[in-house]
Amino acid sequence: MTCIVTNQKTENAVEAGLAFRYAYNRAKFWKACIWVLALLLAIIQTGVSIYVFSGHKPPFDPSYLTALPLLAFVLISTLGKCIVSKWQSLGCDLQRLHDYLTMGVGVKPSLLELPQSKVSQLSAKREKKAPNDPEQLATWWSSSLRNVPYPIAKLIATYSTFSWESALRRRYQQILTLFVLFSIGIPVALSMIFDHTLLEFAVFVFAPFTPIVAVVIDEWLTNKQSEKIAKQLSYDCYNTWNQLLSDKLDLDELEVSTEQHMGYWQNFRQSSTPIFEWLYQLSRESMEKDMLVDTNALIAAFKKK
Repeated sequence: MTCIVTNQKTENAVEAGLAFRYAYNRAKFWKACIWVLALLLAIIQTGVSIYVFSGHKPPFDPSYLTALPLLAFVLISTLGKCIVSKWQSLGCDLQRLHDYLTMGVGVKPSLLELPQSKVSQLSAKREKKAPNDPEQLATWWSSSLRNVPYPIAKLIATYSTFSWESALRRRYQQILTLFVLFSIGIPVALSMIFDHTLLEFAVFVFAPFTPIVAVVIDEWLTNKQSEKIAKQLSYDCYNTWNQLLSDKLDLDELEVSTEQHMGYWQNFRQSSTPIFEWLYQLSRESMEKDMLVDTNALIAAFKKK
């Protein structure tokens, strides 16, 4: 285990990578279900509220169209968050295994924590769903990492991982900001169309729309914190890189620093909010190109020192 480029191609590493992608994908799926349910509830409640306020008399008790979906949302949202947390925790354990197999960092999860049968099952499911993933995982890190000592390659890979996460979090935060504006702007626009007073807007439009507003704002706040932590992790790792270039660290000290950075990173993954798969897929190609360019630049900087 002395070359990341070779390690990432091993059967065990690819299998672990497939498994953690499957686990994270399930966490994102259940999170999406909560969002869709919140949006549907907001639309139903707002529609019923505006219909009744406009003077129409429905042929049924409209409270059923508000109370029952609201009760269902509370129950499903609570259960859904538990399921999201379960899959995310499993994904973190699997990615910890992948980190150990590819980069030799951290502690390998025990068979009690992560039975091999579980890894194999999830890996097979992911490969069936995404047949191109094995090739992506086997070639994730640039082959140019062969050209530097293993400890240097590990630090570069670590910094690239942190930078990737920080950039993705920043993009997600920008999109969430738009979602927050839309979730508040839509009720305001509806009230303007129906010429509501401020009180009528609060009671008949904004209040029924709060399920999706609450979900979006909570996500905005949570991801803002995750973005801040990812940025700080990137900054700390780059400081270690600068110390290396300044000959303030030898390779043994560098190994210790990299282990510390990855330890913080693994804790961060446990608490960070999952990012929707569509944004990851939309950004992946351009971000992979950026990562390749940045990796080569770091290697060039090391060779010049």
